[in-house]
Formats: sequence, C-alpha cells, structure tokens
Amino acid sequence: MEQHFLVVTYPLQGHINPALHLARRLARVAGARITFSTALSGHRRMFPSSADGEVDDGLICYVPHSDGYDDGFNQDVDDVKAYPLRNRSVGSKTLSAVLRSLEERGRPVTCV
Repeated sequence: MEQHFLVVTYPLQGHINPALHLARRLARVAGARITFSTALSGHRRMFPSSADGEVDDGLICYVPHSDGYDDGFNQDVDDVKAYPLRNRSVGSKTLSAVLRSLEERGRPVTCV
C-alpha cells in the first residue's frame, strides 16, 4: 500500500515553511503521497486565486481546514488565550472531515 502522509500545520509562516519543506522531502525521497493542510486563512494566503478549494501541484495536494478563524486571527480583536481552545475544538472536527473525505475518494491517510 502506498504511504499517504497528511502534514498539518498552524497558519503561520514560521510553521508553514518548515512543514512544506518536510512535505516536499517526503514526496521526493519516500515517493509517498502527500496532503498538506493548514487553516483556511493560511491556505488563502498561499493560494489567493484558488478560492477555498483543494490545490494540487503534482507533488503535493493542499487541502484547507478550519481552525475557527477562517478570516485569520486578529490579535487586536481576538482573544489570544481562546485561540488554542477554538482551534482544538473546530480544527479537530474539520481535520476529521478532511481525513474522511480523502478516504472516501480512495486516498486513505496512513500517517498524520
């Protein structure tokens, strides 16, 4: 069975860039299928013309999930202490939906 990694990261540049480096390396070295998921706000910054949908560059498939802050986290308005709780609550549900969707499409994830 082909290995399929789901690489998940916070929607921050300091998290996205190293995770992307790992994802690309896994795809090239291990020959594995890679799905990369960050919060919708980060996905929108990465792919401003793709709306909110899945993007496939031939090496990595990019699938957004919600962290509860789809328009991005605003430190001036949003409660910094609430972010981890909301991310855990909303993010776990939407990441579960991503996993189910991939499995239903015949692309089950073997490692997160």
